[in-house]
Amino acid sequence: MHALTLQVLGAFHVRDASGSEVRIASRKGRALLAYLALRPGESHSRDRLATLLWEDADEELARTSLRQALAALRKSLPAGAQGALLADTESVGVDGQLLRSDIEAFRRSLLAGTRTSLQDAINHYRGDLLDGFDARSTAFDEWLSSERSTLRKQVSEALQRLTDLCMAAEDNDGALTACTRLVSLEPLNEAAHRRIMELQAKRNSYAEALRQYRVCRDVLRRELDVSPETATEQLYRELMRKRRAAVAEPGDSESSVEEPEEAATPAARQELRPSLRDATILVARLEGLLETEARLDPEEAHLLSHEFQRRVQSAVQEFGGLTDRRVGSNVLAVFGIPHSYGNEAERCARAALMLRDMVTAKPWPVVAPLALRIGIAQGQVLCGSEVFPLSGRPTHEAHILAAQAQDGEVLISEEIRQSLGERVTTQRVGAALQALSEPVNAWSLNAMGVESGVTSQPFVGRRPELAMILASLDRCTSSRHGRAIVVRGEAGIGKTRLVDAVRSAAVERGVGVHSAQIFDFGQSPGRRPITMLALSLLGIRADASAAERKAAVHRMAATRGGSIDQIIFLSDLINAPLDSELAALEKAMEVATRQRGRTLALAQIIEAAAQRSPQMLVVEDVHWADTDELARLGEIAAVVANCQILFIMTTRPEGDPISASWRARARGCPVTTVDLAPLAEDEAQELAAHYPELSSTTIQECIVRAEGYPLFLDQLLRSASGGQHTLPGSVRSLVLSRADSLSAQDHLALEAAAVLGQRTELDIVRKMIEDEGYEPEKLVATTLVRSDGIELEFAHALFRDAIYESTLKSQRRALHRVAAEWFATRDLSLHAEHLAAADDEGAAAAYIQAAEAERSSLRYENALNLANKASAVAREPLMLHKTSLLLGELLLHLGRTHDALAAYREALDFAIDQNGHGAAWFGIASALRVMDRYEEALDALERAQSALGEAADAQTRARMSTLHGNLCFPLGRFDACLQAHQTAFEYAQQANTPLELARALGGLGDAHYQRGNMLTARKHFLQCVNQGRQHGLIGVLLANLPMLGITQVYCGDAAAGRASLQEALEIARRVGDLRSELISVLCLTSGLILQAKYEERCTLAKQALQLAKQLGARRFVAECLGIVASCLLSPESRSEGLRLVEEGLQLSREMGMSYCGASLLGILARLTPDPALRAAALSEGEALLAAGCVSHSYFEFYHHAIEVSIEQSAWPAARRYANDLAAYTAGEPLPPTDLQVDRARVLADVGENVITAETRPQLESLKQRCYRMDAVALIPAIDAALSLLERAPTA
Repeated sequence: MHALTLQVLGAFHVRDASGSEVRIASRKGRALLAYLALRPGESHSRDRLATLLWEDADEELARTSLRQALAALRKSLPAGAQGALLADTESVGVDGQLLRSDIEAFRRSLLAGTRTSLQDAINHYRGDLLDGFDARSTAFDEWLSSERSTLRKQVSEALQRLTDLCMAAEDNDGALTACTRLVSLEPLNEAAHRRIMELQAKRNSYAEALRQYRVCRDVLRRELDVSPETATEQLYRELMRKRRAAVAEPGDSESSVEEPEEAATPAARQELRPSLRDATILVARLEGLLETEARLDPEEAHLLSHEFQRRVQSAVQEFGGLTDRRVGSNVLAVFGIPHSYGNEAERCARAALMLRDMVTAKPWPVVAPLALRIGIAQGQVLCGSEVFPLSGRPTHEAHILAAQAQDGEVLISEEIRQSLGERVTTQRVGAALQALSEPVNAWSLNAMGVESGVTSQPFVGRRPELAMILASLDRCTSSRHGRAIVVRGEAGIGKTRLVDAVRSAAVERGVGVHSAQIFDFGQSPGRRPITMLALSLLGIRADASAAERKAAVHRMAATRGGSIDQIIFLSDLINAPLDSELAALEKAMEVATRQRGRTLALAQIIEAAAQRSPQMLVVEDVHWADTDELARLGEIAAVVANCQILFIMTTRPEGDPISASWRARARGCPVTTVDLAPLAEDEAQELAAHYPELSSTTIQECIVRAEGYPLFLDQLLRSASGGQHTLPGSVRSLVLSRADSLSAQDHLALEAAAVLGQRTELDIVRKMIEDEGYEPEKLVATTLVRSDGIELEFAHALFRDAIYESTLKSQRRALHRVAAEWFATRDLSLHAEHLAAADDEGAAAAYIQAAEAERSSLRYENALNLANKASAVAREPLMLHKTSLLLGELLLHLGRTHDALAAYREALDFAIDQNGHGAAWFGIASALRVMDRYEEALDALERAQSALGEAADAQTRARMSTLHGNLCFPLGRFDACLQAHQTAFEYAQQANTPLELARALGGLGDAHYQRGNMLTARKHFLQCVNQGRQHGLIGVLLANLPMLGITQVYCGDAAAGRASLQEALEIARRVGDLRSELISVLCLTSGLILQAKYEERCTLAKQALQLAKQLGARRFVAECLGIVASCLLSPESRSEGLRLVEEGLQLSREMGMSYCGASLLGILARLTPDPALRAAALSEGEALLAAGCVSHSYFEFYHHAIEVSIEQSAWPAARRYANDLAAYTAGEPLPPTDLQVDRARVLADVGENVITAETRPQLESLKQRCYRMDAVALIPAIDAALSLLERAPTA
């Protein structure tokens, strides 16, 4: 026998020969033992070990530390295990005969290489080597990292081999399990993802196969920013085709439950309400009965059959069960129907042992090789109007267990063993198997023991927790700094009871208490926790009218300055109505802006309340919170940190969302977690003292069964006080036992309430049960629910779960359909949720309708969530197509361009007609445009136009033509751009919709802007902006106000242009549209270059640069770099300017030079001291302009070319560039360009000494024009020329 057993795979553990944990206090000692155990029998030099663990110490000190660690380690080991540690003056090792480890077993199994041994190896690998271990030694950590990497590689290879072996043996389930484990270990293993997809497809689980593709795609994009391989994409498309074929087939019809003509016993014939019940099933199998009956005469056969039935029935009835007729060699019995008493598992086990003893004591009436085998299982079964027949998993499991048992053996399921606990003596026999079924974990029942009491584990009392929380509350009040407390515990452990006690104490202290609760289902947006807290803090009821909410908003805003933004965000937070003007502005806001605004509004409400008096905020059941709610709760905690507020949340350990990332969002707010353990014996006795009518024996029985859970204990005591002395041992059985006493109408009301969720309006329940006058007094009397006459609420979430899960599936569906009808005109989201729960084919369409409503209200994240649900329930290809289109649109709006493109491609796969193909290709083109993939986008748009053909209406044609023009714009295709936008305008006039007309006008403005026709462009942009103002089209204003502003600047009206740009910038920042903000800032910089406001221009350009980088807009990054560089013309900053413009040029060459390449080359020519580089830059810029560029490139290049020519006294070049600029604007001359042209020509004359009597007046006139246009940057060269005239003779 091994003296020591080490677990090093996963967490580190050491156990002695008896299996007890051996505690090794020293961190270095644990590291040393683990290191040695990896290679038992080998010797390791002391120098190596000292360096490994004490690398920072000198040699002598390290060896001393090693000696001390060895001595402490040996002392920590049991006496019989100390010999496992081998040490001499030079080396250290461990004796492999006395010490074993899981890594040794892992390596041994791995070496065998069989299917079974590989599975054993995988089971040994519980996690990384020494997972979570910290030896505080860099050298040890490096060694450990290397060993972990080697082991992970070995495990990966083993999983691949195991998958192959399982597939060769046609064990698809085993292969799927192994491959899934491999993917969890190597998320980037694309071949393994494909293998899972193929295995799921073999199981006809196409939805799971497609979901695996999405997992693969998302992880590749997130970790590597790459798309799946071609093989993966091809497999995905093949599976999509198979899934479409599958979902097109008719669904399976619901099977009905046939009732028998007669039952075996009178007790089984009583009328029942068809329902799901928790029951314990016993199957007694008399092996050899059928063969024996075949050999006997009829009388003897009947006697044997009757005796078998009688003995089973006798034992079962002795313990309160019911017996069905014998079928073949089996007799089935049930405990828990028609009434549940809570100790069904125990009663069934005793009946089985009694039956076994009866057979042992008295032989069968005939001599034959007969073997009694018994199986017991528990769970939910379906019974009809009579007890038998029963259907459900437990009956199946009990038959399997009986078939696998030995003669005289009772096999029980895992659930039965856990339920009976220490009251039985059992022995594990492994898994009972049967063809076409999953394994059933089996235990052999040997005997019943004495019922055990409460275990001796440590308990946490409620008074210490209460005192601690109240002390925290007092500290918050005295220090005026808040904190968060998380009360965590299992369902029924007493979280709500503790929080109620804190609430009462807080109220007595004069603290304002504000509470909210999160439910898993049936909670409308107006009842979400953040809204409920805000309403309570504002002092208004949850059911306050719209007028009351609006008044509260204005009261709050008045105390905080009363800005428009505050009113909008406060109204959004508590669902208060807005005036039409503010509503239009709210609709234009980006999702992120509104979310930040709501957060700020809630923070202001909290701070205002805390200034009045100490406050306490309570949010219960945060384990049900979604991602957005958790984020908001974290932001509340951040606000609480600086206020006299205690913030309490309750959660279950399973799904506890208070993670490290949540704490980071709380930004420094102290967070204390209070874990609630089961009640101690004395605390349970204190609770039981509230039931003085019960005997001490009954109370003790209830305490033992409740196992310290106060909710369970309270309900058990309540039932006992009502005269029930044998009580259910689980909440579900307890709930059903109390519900059994209800009338059919009350029971239907209870089921309807469960379908609706944790809390609901009583009127909805009345509607669902078709009883407008229904009152829930009898329901309330059961203590399962409570009611204020308006709402009905389950007293605990487990009560609702128990009723819901025990309702027949057909009944649940019917009730969900009625609920869906109720919410159809009240809450589209809940309407869709109920249709989905009813498996209604209209669920997907309802989700789409709800998503579109949320999109119209600018709640894009909610809309996306609903659209994803629509995709999950959609079955028909047409509906799958619609959901994918909607997902693409929402994802594109939210900036998730790659995901949007994938959604549009899925829409293309699901399209069933040309219209569907056209819509999908249009979406693909829209996504590709945002990704700057213009040629691909044009190809997609052409496919859309081809698919839609003549069937497209005017509005669709207008949208396609507008997109076509927008794609031609960055490609420099002037004529095509103009033609497309003219066509769009014609179709928009036919469609006669304000939005399309405005878009078409803006498109025409873009087309003329691109060609340099600034006067015409300004006219179209002005018409577009006026259309947008008239119809409240904020999106149109955001897109076109910047363009109106820049054209006004080019046309010489700098003041009007700056006003338009400032308005655009203000709206963009208010709405949170980063792209519009970027364009507005860039346009503002253009007017500053002639005004010589270089510092302001540089500041704005740097702001724009940050926005461009945030958006990932690389062509704008290049433009911004050039603008910053153009401000660095002084000798001391030219080198930095050169670096920036060269970086911008590199980007521009990658993205395409037609947008701003010529401008950058002009700036490079001004900055470089190298004449050759200057000449090359100017030459390349002219070539680009000759090939065609966006109009601003012409204006900016010629400006810089003229200026650098003047600076270098290159007068012929200055005159040539001026002439080229004049030619470019000849069709629509512009005052600023005319000024620059005239100035360059006169200065060139002066430079070439062509001076006449008109020269001075011309220069003076030019100077005055510069002042009128605020073009002061042009004046120094004019002044220099005037000075030259003073010294030069007149020609």
